[in-house]
Amino acid sequence: MIRLGLIGAGRWGRNYIRTIAALDGVRLTRLASRNPASRELVGPECTISADWRHVVESGDLEGIIIATPPSLHAEMTIAAVAAGIPVLVEKPLTLGLAEAVTLREQVRTRKGRVMVDHTHLFHPAFEELKRQVAALGMIREIEAEAGNQGPYREDVPVLWDWGPHDVAMCLDLLGEPPREARGMREERANRGTAVTETIRLELEFSSGARARIRISNMMEKTRRFSVRCEAGVLVYDDIARNKLMLHRDGRDGPINVSAEPPLSRVVEAFVAGISAGNDTTGSLDLAVNVVAVLERCARTLAPA
Repeated sequence: MIRLGLIGAGRWGRNYIRTIAALDGVRLTRLASRNPASRELVGPECTISADWRHVVESGDLEGIIIATPPSLHAEMTIAAVAAGIPVLVEKPLTLGLAEAVTLREQVRTRKGRVMVDHTHLFHPAFEELKRQVAALGMIREIEAEAGNQGPYREDVPVLWDWGPHDVAMCLDLLGEPPREARGMREERANRGTAVTETIRLELEFSSGARARIRISNMMEKTRRFSVRCEAGVLVYDDIARNKLMLHRDGRDGPINVSAEPPLSRVVEAFVAGISAGNDTTGSLDLAVNVVAVLERCARTLAPA
């Protein structure tokens, strides 16, 4: 039985709680949360602490999951690594490249293991898309759109809240960072003390591939990732009934994929890595590259 600790019981933290409860061989035994209502979310075997340091310093965990605002990720991750505990941290890794690079250096120095939750990389449809691309020739163009009505967050800008998933998919699929990256703000409005925005990202890669990504917290719920190759087009649509479609030679057809929730696959991969002592360098390097791309895009956005 792998014993996990969780720091943060907000919207995504609650998703982790439900996911862990449904998996075999893993148990949530410690939770850091200052919300008294969190007691209702977990079983009696889970100890709740208001101070996240109590979770890190408990000495009775095989892994820690960090689901807090990203401004806290670096401090918490480094503390857990210093305690010799593998970490699964929510995206984005940080809100700036300098902090991400420093975090990675400290993880390497301590020979720590840090996995970053870019959830859509673990979606069965995206994993199958990667396998299918190999038979369709070079990637020419990626078109992606993702958003919803909300969330309206004061702590994380839209670029950093919605952008990491699609940027991570592009980098993972193409195997390289872009040589050019820029962002354009299409629309912006205030909603109370929070901001709603629609942003377009454009990435150009050395292979000749281009990616156009549109993200927003002011659109109908959307998650679509289209890849045009030399011999066909693959479309991953997380909202559609058929999650993966192939358009080739004038014919359209669905590709069957597993219905397993991607977050379950994330936690399963984390737990398997703990048991096997797997190297997580690739996940951390990708996360740093994602932060680098988002920072480059942020610099090109017109002032709000």
